[in-house]
Amino acid sequence: MVKCSRCGYVNTAVQDICGQCASPLLISHPPHTPVEKRPVAVLLALFAVPLVTDEPSAAPHLLPALTDIAQRHHGYVCPYPHVFQAVFGLPSAHEDDVEQAVSVAHQMCLHLAQSFPDIWKTTIIGVSYGDAVVARVADKYLLQGDLLQHAAHMVQTHVPGQVWVTAAVQQAVRHLFLFQRGGEGETAVSWQLLDIQPEPRSRRGLPDRHTRFVGRITPLRQMVQLADNLTQRIGGMVLIEGEPGIGKSRLMQEFVTAVSHHNPLVWTAACSAQKVNQPFHLFSDLLTQVFQLSSRDTQGQIQQKIEAVLSGWPRDVQAIRPYLEMLLGIDDSTSDHGQLNRLEPDQLRQQTFVAIRRLFKIIARKQPLILLFDDLHWIDPISAELLLFLATVVASAPILFIMAQRRQGSDLPNDRLVRLQSLLPGQTVRFLLERLQVEESRMLVHDLFSASELPQALSQTIIERSEGNPYFIEEFVRICIEERYVEPVNGHWQLVADVDLRQMVLPTSLSGLIRARLDALPADLYEILQCAAVIGYEYDLDIIAPMLKTVNVSAGLNRLASRLMVRPTAQFGRWRFAHALYESSVYDTMLDAQRQARHLQVAQLLEQRWQVYEIDHADQLAYHYSRANEPERAIYYLLLAGERALTQHANEEATTHLQMAADLMQTLHTPDPVWSWRIAIGLGTVYRFVGRHDESLRVLQDALSLLQTGELAAERIANIYWLMGQTARTQGDYESAHRYYVLAQAALGNVDTPELAVEASRVCTGLAWLLFAQG
Repeated sequence: MVKCSRCGYVNTAVQDICGQCASPLLISHPPHTPVEKRPVAVLLALFAVPLVTDEPSAAPHLLPALTDIAQRHHGYVCPYPHVFQAVFGLPSAHEDDVEQAVSVAHQMCLHLAQSFPDIWKTTIIGVSYGDAVVARVADKYLLQGDLLQHAAHMVQTHVPGQVWVTAAVQQAVRHLFLFQRGGEGETAVSWQLLDIQPEPRSRRGLPDRHTRFVGRITPLRQMVQLADNLTQRIGGMVLIEGEPGIGKSRLMQEFVTAVSHHNPLVWTAACSAQKVNQPFHLFSDLLTQVFQLSSRDTQGQIQQKIEAVLSGWPRDVQAIRPYLEMLLGIDDSTSDHGQLNRLEPDQLRQQTFVAIRRLFKIIARKQPLILLFDDLHWIDPISAELLLFLATVVASAPILFIMAQRRQGSDLPNDRLVRLQSLLPGQTVRFLLERLQVEESRMLVHDLFSASELPQALSQTIIERSEGNPYFIEEFVRICIEERYVEPVNGHWQLVADVDLRQMVLPTSLSGLIRARLDALPADLYEILQCAAVIGYEYDLDIIAPMLKTVNVSAGLNRLASRLMVRPTAQFGRWRFAHALYESSVYDTMLDAQRQARHLQVAQLLEQRWQVYEIDHADQLAYHYSRANEPERAIYYLLLAGERALTQHANEEATTHLQMAADLMQTLHTPDPVWSWRIAIGLGTVYRFVGRHDESLRVLQDALSLLQTGELAAERIANIYWLMGQTARTQGDYESAHRYYVLAQAALGNVDTPELAVEASRVCTGLAWLLFAQG
C-alpha cells in the first residue's frame, strides 16, 4: 500500500499514480525488474464520480466505453477509483502515439459531453508526452518521469470540462487539432484542445515550401516507361523499397504527375501499424478513399455515398456491391450482404478475391487504373494474399500497381511482395531508394528555406545530421524555424546570436519514427544495437560478440542490415549504424546502470585488444571508463591521452583530456598526489604554449598545495617551480621568474640522484637564459 502525499488516499494496488487525485507516487519494485527508458504519451482523466468501486456507480457504462475508445487506438489502460489512465507507446511504440493520445482525448470529450454531460462538467483530461522510465512488474507497466507530473498538474489545477495538453503535445499534433494557449503552470505551458482541424495537414513535410525533385530521376524514368504499357491495354507493377523518409511517397506523387497524359484514374490506400492484424485492411482503406467516407459518417450516410459513386460506374459493379460493403464493415441489418454470412470462410475469402479483381477490371475498361499502395510493411496477411492474387491482372488490363514498403518488421522484405516480381518479370520493376548525395541534400535544404544563400554552419549541420534522408532534412529545417535557431533578416536567414546548433533537439516526429522501428526488433537484435551504441557510430564484430555470448552477433548484424539499420564498412568485421540518429536513440533509451555495465565491458575488452599499445588508444579507453563510472581507470588513461597530445602539440585535445582528469579527481576520496602533479604540469604547460600565462601560473600555484602532503619527490616540486619560472620569464616578469628558479633550486637540495640531476640541469638552464635576457 502507498499513501498519497498530496491527498492522503491509501492506494492498495500496484500503480504509479494516486487513484484519487492522479499525483505520481513514489514506487519501488523488486530487484531484476525489467526497466527501460522510452518516449510515451500519457492521458489522465480525473473524475469527480467514482469509476472503479464496489458500490453502484453513478455512471455504470462509463468505464467500458472509455476503455474501448482508448484500446481501439492502442492505448494501455489503467483505471483507478477516480482516475482513468491510458499510455500510448506501450508495449511497443508507433510513429503516431501522440496523435492517438489526443484523438482518444477528443473522442472521450465528445462521448462524455453527449452521454454524461453532468459528469463532463467536473472532469478534466490532460495529455503529456516525453521520456519515462518504464518498469514491468508482473503484468503491469509502471511509469516514472516528469511527463506524469505534467499531466497530473493539468488535471488537478486547470478548468474542468476541457482537454489540456502540454506544449510538446501541441507542437506534435497541431497539424491535426486546433488549440488555444492556456496559462503557464508550475511545470509547463499548457494548451486547451478546441477541435479537429477543418482541413488537417500532412504530418510530414513543409506544406508552404516547394522543393525540387532531386535524386530520383532514374527510377522515375523507368516507372514512366513501364506506364507506356497502358497504351497497349496492359499494366505493370512497381515495388519501391527504402528506409523511412527516403522519398517513396514523393516518388509516387511525381509519377502520377508524369503520367497524367494517359488520363488514368488514381486510387490510393495505405496500411498502418494499428491495423496490421485487421483482415483486408489495405483494401478497406482503399474503398474508404474511393467512396470518400469519414469516420464520422453514419451508416445511412455511408450508404448514400456508396450509392452516389456506384451510380457513375458500370452496372456490372452492382453484383459485387455486397462484398464492398462487407469490406467497409457495414452492418448487416442496413445492407443486403447478409447472405455472405452463410458462406464458409474459405468460400467467402475466395469470392471476395474474385470480386475485387472483377471491380478493378471493370473500372479499367473505361480508363487506365493506377493503384498507389503505401506502407506495405504493415500489410495484413490476407491483404498480401489478395494482392498476390490480383497481380496477374496486369497481363490483360491497363492497371498499374505502385507499391511502397520499408524493410521493417521482418528480417527480409515481405516475401509475398517479393514473389510479385517473379510472376511477370517483364512487367515489373523494383527499386531500393538510396540516400541523397551531399549536393542533392544541399539543394533540398536551400529549397526548404526558400533561400539561395544560407549560413554555412546551418546547412552543414542539417546535412550532417540528416545524412541524406529527405524527411529528416525537412524535419530539421522545421525545427530550426519553429525553435527560432534562425531568423529572417533583410530577406536572408541568419543564425540567432547565442544559438548552439550542436544542441539542436531531435524533432518529436523523428524520435517517434525511430522508436517505432526499434520496438519492432526482436530482443536479440535490439541488444546488439545497444552494445553497438555504447561502442560508438562504428564498431567491430569481435568486440560485440564477447558481450553477447548467447547471441549469434554476425547473423544478427546481417539481419539488421536487411532492415537498413546498420551497414558493413570496407574493413572486414567492422560495421556502422545506417544513421547516427539510430545510435543516439538507442543509447538515450538505456538506463544509466545499463550504460555503465556495457561501457565497462567495452573498456575491458579494448584493454585486452590493445595491450602494450594502450597509449595509442588512451582517449577511447578513458571515454569508456569514465562512462562506466570507473574514475580511477578513466583518470589513468586521460593522463596518458593528455600527455600524448602535448607531445604532438595538439593543445586543444590536451587541455580537454587534462581538464576532464582534473574534474574526475574531485570525485576521489584520496586523490593520488602524483596524478595531481601530472595534471598541473600538463595544464600549466599547455596554457603556457597557447599564451594563457596567468592561467598557467594559477594552476601551478594551486598545485603547490601538494607540498603539504609530503608525498611528492623533490624533483617534482622543483619541476613545478621551474615551469612557473619559465612562464613568468615568457611574460617578461624577470623578478618573479628569478624567484621561482631559486625556489626550484632550494627544493632540489642535495643533488645526489640522476632524477635530481636532470631537474637541476633544467633549472640551471632556465636561470641562465633569464640572466642572459637581463644582460
